[in-house]
Amino acid sequence: MYLAKRLSIQLLVLISVVTQQTTAQSLSNKSLEVSEKHLLTDLITEAISRDEWMDANQLFVSSIQAESIKSGELASPKLSLGLANMPIDSLDFNQEAMTQLKFSVSQMLPRGDSLSLKKETWQQKGQVALVQQYQRAAQIERDVSLTWLAIFEAKQSIALIEANRGLFEQLLEVSQASYSSALGRTSQGDIIKAELELIRLEDRLASLALIKQAKYAQLSYWLGDLESWPEPSSLPQVNLKQARFYPADPVHFDDKSYLDEKDQTPNPAITDQTLSKQFVQHPNLIELDEKAQLAQVSMSLAKQAYQPQWGLNASYGYRDDAENGMSRSDFLSLGVTLDMPIFSKTAQDAGVKSKQLALNAIAFEQTLALKQMLAKYRVIQSKVAKLNQRHHLYQSSLIPQLKQQEDILLAAYKSNEGPFSDVIKARIESLNAKIQALVISVALQKQKVEFNYLFATSNDFALGADLVAPMSSY
Repeated sequence: MYLAKRLSIQLLVLISVVTQQTTAQSLSNKSLEVSEKHLLTDLITEAISRDEWMDANQLFVSSIQAESIKSGELASPKLSLGLANMPIDSLDFNQEAMTQLKFSVSQMLPRGDSLSLKKETWQQKGQVALVQQYQRAAQIERDVSLTWLAIFEAKQSIALIEANRGLFEQLLEVSQASYSSALGRTSQGDIIKAELELIRLEDRLASLALIKQAKYAQLSYWLGDLESWPEPSSLPQVNLKQARFYPADPVHFDDKSYLDEKDQTPNPAITDQTLSKQFVQHPNLIELDEKAQLAQVSMSLAKQAYQPQWGLNASYGYRDDAENGMSRSDFLSLGVTLDMPIFSKTAQDAGVKSKQLALNAIAFEQTLALKQMLAKYRVIQSKVAKLNQRHHLYQSSLIPQLKQQEDILLAAYKSNEGPFSDVIKARIESLNAKIQALVISVALQKQKVEFNYLFATSNDFALGADLVAPMSSY
């Protein structure tokens, strides 16, 4: 009976090895084939098209456009009709020569170029709002991609643990039988350790299921009902938008040259100046540039307060003939008004200074945003180098050696020369290594997502009346 149990372990291990090799092969970047090539792109397109913020922003832009038309028009003239110099003793219109029916019209003219500058201000506000749509689209693209990758990571981690749980259960049964028959070296402590590892696997499965559920709930914020969307069965591959700036991303390695220090340092050819020229096309920096132009126009508008304001007025006075029949001439009056900002210079100075300070603040924001993007790029560069190094180590060294160690310890246990606890420990280490290799593979794709967001431009998205989403492909 004990021999049969030993043979069942060997057979089960053989089946498990074949299963795990197939699973590992599907997770390895060396053999990954993307079966859902357009799935992530469709998710992003749907998320952007369903975003209520986009609809609200589109209405806001339309309202600004209408306001710009309104602000570019002259103020309406003022009309007045009055009865002047009416004698109150008789209320007779033709009694006095000064009595007249007076019609007046007046028109105030804008100060300097304030009319055109007001219109330009609203048009510039509309440009800021439009650029915010592209910034929003880039954020949705990043958030949906990262969430989808996290769902894949949790799903595949669960699959790896499920593939090993059956083996742990069989090993536990065999160890219990060995302990009961007293034919092997299995102790009660080994059984308890195996039971504990099985419990830990159940806990990990529950934790991963919770993560997966939370990520799906997060994704439903963008997409609503997710039942119509299939789960990712293969690692989504992220296509780079500006591949020439991306750190070296080798997949196949047959030598140790990848571990050379020179390959882990940033590419000296990609200078901060080169990156800055590319980053200025990012929607975030374009938005700041549009805000700077808006502040510049606002400052020019504030300076118009130094200009005088002219006004024109005209009136026509109708007089009735005298009681003796003598004709009376009507009156025509013309006038000009002038508003001179003589005693309010302090107010004008403060208004211009306020706009100038706002413009200076935006300049600092632009510098800060550019520095943050440069720093983010260097972080991505370093992370990709280290992740590629770890990916190579896991695929070429760590996982094969752990598999070899597992086989050796299992052979020792089968020949009654090694403890059962070593077999369990080796199996756990091998499983952890496979899961960590999966995490590294997903992390590399996440860095590509962050890289694409960093190098996003307005040309990556086709946002029109229907707000159709990304032109970039995954």
